[in-house]
Amino acid sequence: EFAVATAVPGEAIQVLRAQRLAGGAVWYYGQLPDGGEGWVEGAAVSFTKNQSRTPYVVLPEGGSVYQQPQAEAQVVQELEGGSVIAAEQRPDQAGEWLYSGGGWISGESLFQPACIEFNGSLPLVVMAGGTTVHDTAAYQIPVKQRLDGGELVFPSEVTENATGTWFKIDQGWVSGQSLFYPFCGS
Repeated sequence: EFAVATAVPGEAIQVLRAQRLAGGAVWYYGQLPDGGEGWVEGAAVSFTKNQSRTPYVVLPEGGSVYQQPQAEAQVVQELEGGSVIAAEQRPDQAGEWLYSGGGWISGESLFQPACIEFNGSLPLVVMAGGTTVHDTAAYQIPVKQRLDGGELVFPSEVTENATGTWFKIDQGWVSGQSLFYPFCGS
């Protein structure tokens, strides 16, 4: 292996696709501003907030909407993990808050999933309220595991049956009714 291009720390790259390895590591194939392309380990990549009014997903821990862009301000709304909000950056003292409708939310409570393919399929986001994981593509009790709203899952297989569309992820099977594709083609 050898480096085909070098990115300066903090330099933006355009992510074109990604590969999730058997051990769970993710590698991104991206293009530098000078046109150089190549693979970079996921641990070296961070996704930043978009500068325009755009959809964001609330992280699994949820988030508070404040009257002012500061954590000491009055809370006007609580958001569940997996909720989707439209937000925009506006000038504020720290530059780390986004404005969404009637208030401000910390950028640390939000993420914007990339619209890229992982092993030929898109990553899915667990909707607000969370979901359950089952051993087979059917609703079962007891439930194998529970996922929080806002988590990203990486399907390796999809099937349809009388109960709907089901996605196979590392932990088991999840109903498509609890998942959504992040902002692709919109």
